[in-house]
Amino acid sequence: MSLSAFGFSVDYIVEQLLGIPGFVLFLCFRGFCEAWTALKLGDNTAYLNGYLTMNPKKHINPIGFVFLIVFGFGFSNPVPTNSRNYKHLKRDNAIQILSAPLSGVVLMVLSCFALYLFWFIGFRFNLVTRPLPIFYFGSGYDILRTAITSVGTGAMLYNAFLCILAQTATVSIFLAVFFLLPLPGFDGYRLIANFLPYRYYSALYRIEKYNMYIFIVFILLLNFIPGFYNIVSVPASAVLNGSNFIFTKLLLLVL
Repeated sequence: MSLSAFGFSVDYIVEQLLGIPGFVLFLCFRGFCEAWTALKLGDNTAYLNGYLTMNPKKHINPIGFVFLIVFGFGFSNPVPTNSRNYKHLKRDNAIQILSAPLSGVVLMVLSCFALYLFWFIGFRFNLVTRPLPIFYFGSGYDILRTAITSVGTGAMLYNAFLCILAQTATVSIFLAVFFLLPLPGFDGYRLIANFLPYRYYSALYRIEKYNMYIFIVFILLLNFIPGFYNIVSVPASAVLNGSNFIFTKLLLLVL
């Protein structure tokens, strides 16, 4: 039985493979930013536990990473913090929580900048196969095939690098939005729980015991219920398209 029987086309598989570097970079950068923010706010728990690093071994959860590769959404190892070390408990805790999705926005912008910069360099040396960097989003298989047949294997590697940058930008903003959903263990849930009265904490604890089951059900809904994916894709695409619009306008000024 082919993978296409499960809805995994060749295009999808190539896009996911090109996205692996982006997945790794996002998870490591996200965990590092959480640990760094906590340290700046007075909590050294993550630092003492070795999370102030970009080492994938510290941040990547094997099960969560498999979910990322197969379904496009997953999770990393949680960064340990102790909110009692903060001077302003709820405010500082909220800042630390928000550092995670903000890291995704920062990584998206940096990846877009790198994509447009290296596309411009490749354009000057006749290495690129697309008229503008924006066409590298979601077209990895076709781009690599064109690079092999029309330009050569050297150009294929260069265009693969550009596809990886595009995938990193996409992964970063989509996962940033995904983690803002109010699911147990996610940034959105933690942010809401941070401002709830203490009397609700026991009820939240009972819910959190089933966080893995809730996560799996939600992933299945995202992938197999028509339109459900829009709760992530619509806001993420809006931010990504806005970033591409700005970078494209700037690029056209120098062409």
